[in-house]
Amino acid sequence: MKHLLFIIFLVSRSDFAFAQTIVNHKSDKNQLSLLIPIILNATEVTYYITGNPRQTTSTTFSYGLEANYSRAIFRGFRVSAGVGYFKQRFSNQRPFNYAYDSSLLLLSTKKYAYDNIKYSISLGYKHELKHVVLQESISYHHLWSFRQKYVPSMLTAMSYRKYQVEQQEYSFGKMVTINADVIKQIDPKFSVAFGLIIPIYTKWRKDQIFWENTNDYYHSKYGIGASVSIIYNF
Repeated sequence: MKHLLFIIFLVSRSDFAFAQTIVNHKSDKNQLSLLIPIILNATEVTYYITGNPRQTTSTTFSYGLEANYSRAIFRGFRVSAGVGYFKQRFSNQRPFNYAYDSSLLLLSTKKYAYDNIKYSISLGYKHELKHVVLQESISYHHLWSFRQKYVPSMLTAMSYRKYQVEQQEYSFGKMVTINADVIKQIDPKFSVAFGLIIPIYTKWRKDQIFWENTNDYYHSKYGIGASVSIIYNF
């Protein structure tokens, strides 16, 4: 996290060295943006019952809200840094440690989710067409979980709680995504962007509530997403 904060500091410095190479066209302005990403991930998880491995697969939408600062560095290239909220969701059904009814050792989840603070850094390239601006970029995202919610597959006789919430804080996941955005200028100060998100690498920390080793990780099989953002140019 310290490394991410250091990168954000470098990006925001007014005397950032590459900023001297900015050329005079609209895509080289500094920008603040508010971004809403939605990502569909397919994830397969292996769990064990009496020593026998079983697999469960889910395809689930995750979403968030993020603020980004972006500036030009050299001939259409841009660097950006952002921070925001991201809810990573799963619908894998597998046994978990249900705190409200210890008699049900194999009670399974119906779905579960991790609330995260998301830190992002990106490197992109912009080029202008007649009516729109196109931007391609590659981004690294770090997810720091602060709340976890587990929904059981059924209510029990001893407890009618609809879900179980934990509030542990830890580094939960990492993503690397390739992004393609179409940006439309609304007026000299504001633009709107619609984007495609393709995760090329994901890494999710295993969870002790599933009796897993928290030093291990698993990965989504594939994913695809979209985004919409409002951009302020200055």
